Amino acid sequence: MCNFLVYKCPTCGDRQTTTFPRYNSARKLFETKKGRCGEWANLFGLYCRSVGFETRYITDFTDHVWVEVWSHLRGSWIHADACEGKIDEPSMYESGWGKKLNYITALWNEGGGQVADVTGRYSRKMLSDEMQARRREVTPSEEIGEMIIAQINASLRTRSKLGKTRQDELDRRISEERKFLHLAQQSGTWEGSLYNEGRISGSLAWRAARQELGDSMDAKSGDTNCTHGRNSTQEGANRLHVESFCPFPFDGNSNVISISVASGSSMISSLDSIVVNGTPCDVGTTKSISIVIVDEQAGCILQSRSFTTWNSAATFLHLVPNERIVAISADAWEESSLDVPTRRKLSRLGGLDWQKISDLGSEGELDEKIEVISHQVLFIGQLHHHPEWAIFKSAPSSAVLAVNATINTLFSPEHSNLKLRVERSTAPRLVSCRLPEASMPLGTQLLANEQQKRQAFVTFMESEAANKHLYSGYTTRDGVPVYLLTSTSSFPFQRCGDTGSDWTTHHYLPEALVPEKNAKYLSEDTNRSLVPSFDIPTDVDFFDNLLGPTILSKDSTGNVSSVETATALNNSRLIALYFSASWCGPW
Repeated sequence: MCNFLVYKCPTCGDRQTTTFPRYNSARKLFETKKGRCGEWANLFGLYCRSVGFETRYITDFTDHVWVEVWSHLRGSWIHADACEGKIDEPSMYESGWGKKLNYITALWNEGGGQVADVTGRYSRKMLSDEMQARRREVTPSEEIGEMIIAQINASLRTRSKLGKTRQDELDRRISEERKFLHLAQQSGTWEGSLYNEGRISGSLAWRAARQELGDSMDAKSGDTNCTHGRNSTQEGANRLHVESFCPFPFDGNSNVISISVASGSSMISSLDSIVVNGTPCDVGTTKSISIVIVDEQAGCILQSRSFTTWNSAATFLHLVPNERIVAISADAWEESSLDVPTRRKLSRLGGLDWQKISDLGSEGELDEKIEVISHQVLFIGQLHHHPEWAIFKSAPSSAVLAVNATINTLFSPEHSNLKLRVERSTAPRLVSCRLPEASMPLGTQLLANEQQKRQAFVTFMESEAANKHLYSGYTTRDGVPVYLLTSTSSFPFQRCGDTGSDWTTHHYLPEALVPEKNAKYLSEDTNRSLVPSFDIPTDVDFFDNLLGPTILSKDSTGNVSSVETATALNNSRLIALYFSASWCGPW
């Protein structure tokens, strides 16, 4: 069984059409290996059932499907969206994508089949007038909706061949789920951390048309032509992931973007593989494809990603708007892995000529007769443009490469103003120093709330004592001082959990990248812990590289045990280390 969709090229019209069949048969999907959320849900549901998981199919009336898997450990159904690659993120659609949900139903075939309204698992707005108005477009009332589902289940149960014990267990689950969904919709709030990303799958234009980019990313003007340059103030950079970082707190006068891409022994560390205006920003690992996206007007780092295949890297680049600057450092470039769709996507990179092998270290002459199966690639260029400064080089994996590009830009007024963005549960790689005593005494910093700390930082940055071209923001949390960030060592940021006591990072971005509602997350709560904490953000790999992942520790009773290095040094302001021979443990 399948449905056929026919797409016409908006430019060519009837001259170019594509037929896209939507197959439901898993056997057929193994052949085509193509599809959208329906095909993903069908196959993932099959995999789950084949390994013994109880699985049910979830249908969202606003056009999306996924599955739920029963967890015996938790005693509940768990959300699993294979299309997005997300497990147990029920707030994803309402909080992340910004979907206007109405009805979400669960269907499974055990006991002749059953249906359940599970909207309450994925929405906390069930009792709002807006949600009720949307639901009334489907059913006249909640009572009638429940009655319809009850009639369907009664009809399906007549075909059930389950034993009484199993049927009682299913009835118990249904009863428990109804209680949970009732309490959830009564609470009106999500427990734990909220999912805050827009939809990942699908092209950017398609997601924008469906309004599934997330509340902070939707274009206010409604312009969905987001793959053809900078057509509106809301398009482009602020639709990317919140991984943005200003290489330096510029004042709007500079008009130069400097980018360097290196490999091999020319790098100081893995982060230095790609450097933008002095900021090391490569988050990749060895034998990977590292990509950094830079705003062509402001010089702001928008994203730093790492991929293991060129297909996934090309798919990511296909979603990035035109004109963005792209820096790539790849340890492995295999011509055999570049199929036609991948090459077509990579063709948007002006200056990247995948048909040429490399100059292999010569003085600029290409020898296309030399066959190199795997080699490294460095690239600095622009999407959908081929500027004079674009650079593409490749060489065998054992060689050392380094390329640099200096790009002259004209800053528009919208990028000349910087604004502090709040990043929850996020810490920098390193901090520079503490906010000076003259701006706020240490004792006051330990007890101040977020509003007070921010005001102290802003006042410091406006003072003559501050080096405005050095500090790019600050990080803090309850009971700790304000630690200043620099653009040369603080990025990339790292996630540090999702509890209320975790680090919060405030850093400068161009005003267009900071949503208006971001400031409202600042808490005015003055009930702070009087016990200071002194664990300062540092390079996550520093102590592991220096001491190894574990060290020996001795407790008060004399017992010696192995402890993770990060755990042993947590919340420590002064660290003393004892080194001994392997035959002589701690004493």
